[in-house]
Amino acid sequence: MGIGRYGQQSRAQWLPLFKQVAYVYSFFQYDEVSSAAQKLATVYPETVKVEKLGTSVRSRELFALLVTDQKGATNRPAVLMTATTHGDEPLSLSTILYFIRTVLRDRDSEPVKRLLEKTRLYFVPIINPDAWVSGVRGEGPYEKNSRDTCSKDPSKSGVNLGHNYNFQFDTYLPANSNRQSQYEDPCSPEYHGPEPFSEPETAAIRDLVGRINPKVTVFIHQRSGDTSSLVIPYTYHPANATYQSSAFKLMHSSDASEYKAITEGMSSASSDVKYMVGSSYEVSKHTISGSEVDWAFDQANSFAVMMQVANGDRGAWPSRGHIEDLVKVHTKPLLQLTITAETLKPKTGRPGKSITKHVQTAFYIVPMILGVVLAFILMIGYVVARALGYDKIWDR
Repeated sequence: MGIGRYGQQSRAQWLPLFKQVAYVYSFFQYDEVSSAAQKLATVYPETVKVEKLGTSVRSRELFALLVTDQKGATNRPAVLMTATTHGDEPLSLSTILYFIRTVLRDRDSEPVKRLLEKTRLYFVPIINPDAWVSGVRGEGPYEKNSRDTCSKDPSKSGVNLGHNYNFQFDTYLPANSNRQSQYEDPCSPEYHGPEPFSEPETAAIRDLVGRINPKVTVFIHQRSGDTSSLVIPYTYHPANATYQSSAFKLMHSSDASEYKAITEGMSSASSDVKYMVGSSYEVSKHTISGSEVDWAFDQANSFAVMMQVANGDRGAWPSRGHIEDLVKVHTKPLLQLTITAETLKPKTGRPGKSITKHVQTAFYIVPMILGVVLAFILMIGYVVARALGYDKIWDR
């Protein structure tokens, strides 16, 4: 039932759509995943459809799987899940594949049966196929995409797709950090590209989101350590106790309530996994400008979450014996999220307004406060002048 490169028997039990191929790491290759997607659509035509999204920098096909009861699917709310934004986060791919497997296995049982009748599930297993191919081969670089950006050292080339979205693209916080130099250096691991959506991979996600209008979007990533996390907007802002009491304070109260329903539902769905919940700064002590989470929430009106799957301190590429245990614990939380999506209220904050409500409030309140302070000072001055007789100075 595994999702890594286990044996022929386990692979057959999963879909059964893969052949055994020995390789460097215990994870599926791009060609295997692409081929499996097509075969799934053939095996489950009433449930699975493959949609082409475009091509990568190196002309590899970008695709999505639509999993739903295909009868009358047009007007159902959509949920989007993506993985492998970075080629060195293999557990993100394993997590999304494991979830797809579970949904297809249980498609005739509740609650999955009803879910597929009420919701369209879109999956983009590999956003960054060029980096994934390099990663599985052990060639590198395999975090950023394959754009040629660093002539002095081609091994450092590429755009970090997680920073290439059109929201606060060139806002660098905290102000005293070196984030700007990192994001604008074409040889840096953080390089965000020349402009938002400059890369075909992120442009494909933008177009897909614009077409399906997902109510909820989950960007699956990988992190080091034993604790997984759910990162919520706003990732570009250093929201912690020093700046705000919580990341939820940066959005409208009604939207914050929906986020609490999402994160609390996911956290309580399984006793096998505990999540840290908060902004990027709260969870990892760094901000992310131009992030997919901020863009999807603020600009595309989708309740977006970045799920960071912990590697259990087993390295970036955990061995085959640990893969399934690391990813299967996220299946129930993801299932709960898709169920919750049906009952979520529409996002309240208009594009560009959620975060700026604080600026707008300050625009009115700060002058009022300054006016009150000035009036108080003038009043004190007048009282003192009267007491000392300075108000008669021109009569002397």
